[in-house]
Amino acid sequence: LNLAKFIVANGLSIYLKMLLEDNLMHADLHPGNLMIDTHANFHRSPPKKSSSRECARSKTSSTGSKQQPENFRICIVDAGMVAKLTDTEAVNFIGLLSSLGEGDGASAAQFALRFSRDGTDLKKDQIDAFTRDMVVLFGEKCRGYGHQVDAGEVLREVLGLVRKYRIRIDANYATLVVNALCIESLARRVCPNYNVLDSAEPLLRNFRKLCIDRDGNPRNEVARRSGNLMKLWLSVLYWKKNQKDRKFFRDQKLLMGAE
Repeated sequence: LNLAKFIVANGLSIYLKMLLEDNLMHADLHPGNLMIDTHANFHRSPPKKSSSRECARSKTSSTGSKQQPENFRICIVDAGMVAKLTDTEAVNFIGLLSSLGEGDGASAAQFALRFSRDGTDLKKDQIDAFTRDMVVLFGEKCRGYGHQVDAGEVLREVLGLVRKYRIRIDANYATLVVNALCIESLARRVCPNYNVLDSAEPLLRNFRKLCIDRDGNPRNEVARRSGNLMKLWLSVLYWKKNQKDRKFFRDQKLLMGAE
């Protein structure tokens, strides 16, 4: 359970950091590119030159020590493909994710329609039909935070509607969607009861308040300034996320003990 907790909680945090803070996304974030070092020790002093005998003794000692989450480390490899996000791309995609959290299909439709710099050539009746289908989808499968939403399934359904209405998507948005699907799928395989959308609520909800108006439109004129303000709050918001994760895994331990 300790390893599962570390993988899903920190894997999601890394994804959110790339999206919310760095505006730089690893473009091939499948499980094969995530390596877990279970013997890392972040509190060690800088390495000193040692004899071969001392090295062997140190290796034996570390191998026999009990593995704890604070000694784990995630390494992301194969950074040959990356996506540099503009502020607009980040706002639009996080807007879509936060719309999943709010259970707002109409807002999600607005953000999906902005996934191309060239805009959409859909006619008004087609946009209205797409929005209606999104609202129906969310009514059936996406009730928002606290309802155990299967974010991966909802995103796949959204892509199905995007194909149905032939909505153009720029390459960076496609990368963001695929990465979100990879993280959600990894979490479900490692810890089936862990919900990535619920865990990300503190960050997504606060981003929405800062960068998106009440009608679901991005505050384009203040998006960059709001993004910088968001970064000032990141430490607090990650703390809130970590508290939610700790409570979840503490409850999981209690359930396992009861069984």
